[in-house]
Order: sequence, then C-alpha cells, then structure tokens
Amino acid sequence: MATHSTPTETLRHNTKKPGRFIRNTASLAFALASVAVFCMGARLVHSMPQAVAEHHAEHTARAAVPVWITPAVSAPQTQKLSLSAEMRAVRDWVSSHYNVAPAKLEPILQQTEVSARKYGFDPLLIVAMMAIESSFNPKAQSPRGAQGLMQVIPRYHMDKIGQHGEADEVLFDPKLNVQIGTQVLAEGMQRYGTLRDALQYYGGARKDPKARYSERVLRMKNRLATIVERDLQQDA
Repeated sequence: MATHSTPTETLRHNTKKPGRFIRNTASLAFALASVAVFCMGARLVHSMPQAVAEHHAEHTARAAVPVWITPAVSAPQTQKLSLSAEMRAVRDWVSSHYNVAPAKLEPILQQTEVSARKYGFDPLLIVAMMAIESSFNPKAQSPRGAQGLMQVIPRYHMDKIGQHGEADEVLFDPKLNVQIGTQVLAEGMQRYGTLRDALQYYGGARKDPKARYSERVLRMKNRLATIVERDLQQDA
C-alpha cells in the first residue's frame, strides 16, 4: 500500500534534512548551467559554416589576384641572346661582302655560337663553312640535293633531321640548318679524330689526297680571324 505525505509534512521533512535541500539546489543549478552551455554551443555550431565560408571567400579573393602584380612571384623573362664582339665584327663584314642584311644574319650567328660551343668548335670555323658552302644563302640547293646554309644532304642525315619535321623543308630553316650541319661536323670528328679529316668527311671528299675542301675552309677561317682582330683593335 502506497503512502502519501502532506505538503506540511514534506516541508518539515526537508527542513529537518538541510543536506538534501542543498544537493537538490546544486543539481538544479548544474542543470541550468548545462542548458546555457548547450545553447551557446548550438549558436557556435550554427555560426561555423558562415565563418568557414567567409574565410574561404577571403582566400579565394586573394588567390584570384594575378601573380604578375607581385614582382616576387612574376614569371622570369626570357633573356634575349646577344652576339659576342667577335660575331658582331663577322656580321658587319659578311653583311657588306655578301650583301646580306644584318638583321637576317644575327639569328644565324647567334645559333652559330651556340652550336659551335656545344660541340667544341670555334664559331669562326662554322661561319667559314657557310661562306664556302652557300655564300650565306639559306635557300641554296645543289644538284646533289644539298640544302641550306651548310649544304646538308638530307638522305645522309635522316637520323638528325627526322625529329624536326619533313626532310624536304626543314633544312631551309637557317638556324636548324646550322644546328644540324655543326652536328654532322662533330660526327666526323668523332669518327676520324682530326679536324682535317672531319672537314673532308663533311665535304664528301675523304679520298682527296690534297684535302682541298678542308684547306679552303681553314683559309676562310683565318681570313675571318684577321678581320675580327683588326675590327676589335679599332674599337679598343
């Protein structure tokens, strides 16, 4: 049988036991504090997406600024190659002697310096070969099929030409012709060991006992060297 207490008895009961009253009051305060913390957490969680979105928007706005506005991260500029003093003297002489515009000679002589030094040759040697082979005519073509400034014969050097395009046209590109022609001379050096033999190989005259092709090229090289030396002395 269940028993029930009157309100007066209940008050009297709680008054007699103050420890229980304190515990009940503390429990109530803890409960209220928990509710407050929960509400604050809910507001914080609710505001987080907005804060993340604002941060993302700010980051995106910064990333959208073109990088070239800040010098520290701008792309490096391609440096234009310039002719050496030696090649400038060669340019001036070739221009007047062979009636070729300096503007057309400059990229050819730039490539000459790059290719010659790549394979360990004096650039004046490559210029001398162009003088002998084509008189600096990039469209020159011989009855045997040799083409361009250094008169390279395509069918003998497809291993060097194939990667650059159609063999029928590629050797009429002056810079590429110089590049491939210098490579052919380097191949001759590797095979035969001396500059004289390499030149004879290049000229298709290895069996010539007088080595007349190499003699012509070397005479032209010496002539160019004299012209360059004289020009540099005048400028000094």
